[in-house]
Amino acid sequence: MTLPHFQLAEALLDTQEIAAAVPELEVVVARVPHWEEAHLMLQMAYAQTGRMQDAIKECRKVLEFDPDDYRTNLLLGRVLELTGKPTAALAPLKKAASLQPNTVEPHMFLKDAYQKLGRKAEAAREAATAKRLAP
Repeated sequence: MTLPHFQLAEALLDTQEIAAAVPELEVVVARVPHWEEAHLMLQMAYAQTGRMQDAIKECRKVLEFDPDDYRTNLLLGRVLELTGKPTAALAPLKKAASLQPNTVEPHMFLKDAYQKLGRKAEAAREAATAKRLAP
């Protein structure tokens, strides 16, 4: 059964035992490959435990069957940007911004990517958009 693994993973994540939740989530996504919430939890757990390449791979798996998943596009873009791949980060971050244009995060992350690429005008535009959208 898959549900007990998912429930255990949730409990472990609730108690900040992120590394211990990873194998439980891996079982869940192996058994139920299109369970987006489990994939998202695994993506985040990989990123939080420093397993950035695994987080990238997991994000790409989800985007194969749901290219319009906002959270996965956002996380993939952020992880790519943080791992020194700002050019690769642009496409998923732009996609996230197009999916939820009134959300601050994709614009802040786009600003960071553009800054790393030395594209000052685009970075300033995204910073202004994020500031305008901030509560």
